[in-house]
Amino acid sequence: MVGDGRIELVFVSGNGYVTNFDNNKQLWGEGIYIGGHINKPFELEVLPETQMTFVKLETWAAVLLSGFDFRQSMNCTIPLAELNKELYQKMFYNNGPTFAPNSFMTLNSMMEDNWKAKKNAQLIQLVSSYLEENFIEFNFHKKELLQKINLSSRSLELKFGRGVGLPPQKFANTIRFRQIIEHLYHVPDSPSLTELSFNFGFYDQAHFIRSCQQFMGISPSNLSKDNCFVTNSTEKFRYYTI
Repeated sequence: MVGDGRIELVFVSGNGYVTNFDNNKQLWGEGIYIGGHINKPFELEVLPETQMTFVKLETWAAVLLSGFDFRQSMNCTIPLAELNKELYQKMFYNNGPTFAPNSFMTLNSMMEDNWKAKKNAQLIQLVSSYLEENFIEFNFHKKELLQKINLSSRSLELKFGRGVGLPPQKFANTIRFRQIIEHLYHVPDSPSLTELSFNFGFYDQAHFIRSCQQFMGISPSNLSKDNCFVTNSTEKFRYYTI
């Protein structure tokens, strides 16, 4: 799975699944989990008779779920009950570990209740929207962004990092890599990798390859549909099951 700057709610029913980061295997049984950010390849094994539903959350939604420092979510799976016991109990009481349409109603109600109380969510929505439009050459746009939100660079790093799980620069880079990969996967007659690299602000293909290896721990040649799962951000309704 290739990160896109957003965390996910993962609904798991059946025998569960196994994650493997750096030869550290963990078994996750039935339940509802938070899937954190990823910055290196990992293996995911879905056990027999298991259904997993991944629900993508907008960038600003994480801070409405919990006051947790989401910087600690990197390459992690976290039980939802540890972050928001009340939300977990409501969802589990209604549907067990299975995703259902009324799960959206429960989430929406909780987020509406928290929106005004958690001002960080409004800040994160503004900043993430700006970065998604100006992810190329972040340092060039940073001064304008800080003036727009009237914060110091240090305050922005702290508030955005805690609420999203990634610092602003890392988030901007994530959006850039993600858009290149989605072009390769989902856009018919996509330009060549060399042309895409140039269009997205890299000096040349070699610069992109080096950056990709540093950023994701994997070379572009290994980003094939056979060994990576990439959703399409242009889809209007973004959840998927395996």
